[in-house]
Amino acid sequence: MISEFDARQVRKMKLQLAAFRRGELSLSGFIGDMDFLLNAVEDIPLDWKQRVH
Repeated sequence: MISEFDARQVRKMKLQLAAFRRGELSLSGFIGDMDFLLNAVEDIPLDWKQRVH
C-alpha cells in the first residue's frame, strides 16, 4: 500500500503533467518539477521510478 505522502507526490506529478499538456508549464519547468517530485517519493519501487524518469 502506498503511503499518504507518496500518494500526494503522485497526485502532484499528475497535476504537473496536466499543466504541461495545457501549455501552462515549460518543458524545463515540467522536467524540474517531475525530477523533484520523483526524488521525494519514499516507498515506490525502483523500477516504477525508472519508468517515470
